[in-house]
Amino acid sequence: MAPDETIAGRLSFRVRQGHDHIAVTEKEAAWTFGQLESAANQFARAVVDATENPGDRVAIMAELSASTLAGFLGVLISRLIAVPMSPGWPDARVEAVLRDSGAGVVATPADGRRRVPGGLRWLPLPESDATEEAMFFGPADDAEIGCLLYTSGSTGAPKGVPRTHQALIHNALVFAQGIDLRADDRVASFTPFATAQGIASALATLLGGAQLCCLDPRTDGLAA
Repeated sequence: MAPDETIAGRLSFRVRQGHDHIAVTEKEAAWTFGQLESAANQFARAVVDATENPGDRVAIMAELSASTLAGFLGVLISRLIAVPMSPGWPDARVEAVLRDSGAGVVATPADGRRRVPGGLRWLPLPESDATEEAMFFGPADDAEIGCLLYTSGSTGAPKGVPRTHQALIHNALVFAQGIDLRADDRVASFTPFATAQGIASALATLLGGAQLCCLDPRTDGLAA
């Protein structure tokens, strides 16, 4: 992987290695590594402007997609804390997670805005035509929390489990080693974004320079 041990540094390394290589495909769309980084930088600027303090929580409620991953990476780059959420969750769970996490900003696709409770700020997830250059927020400390992943709540209220930047990179490396990931691979992912496995597989693929194919078993089927 890249020599820079931060997530932002690893992403920048992959962009330098193959700016126009395809990073993510979804349905009929494809994003290059350059587009992904520019969109992540654009979103990083937006969330910094929308929040008040370092370490503020930013909820991302969306299915796995290039735009979702750009938003997630933007939050990590800006050294804020991402709260991945599924748009398939019932309203009661959405409200409970937002309340427990203390997120003041919620990012969704345009059609998800209606589910953002009053009093919270809404941001649209970035598009592939972003042209932002990188911002420097300082390298994230290994122990800094990168995201809060919520449990299913099947045995009680959902609980937020913190994942540090170090843990996110470690889990991505373990996933990559487990499948002997190579930069010329294409990885099909049916895994929901708001799960530890979904995030580990996506980060492993992108930071390893491979291509992530976002699929939805409800519409694409297992033979996609």
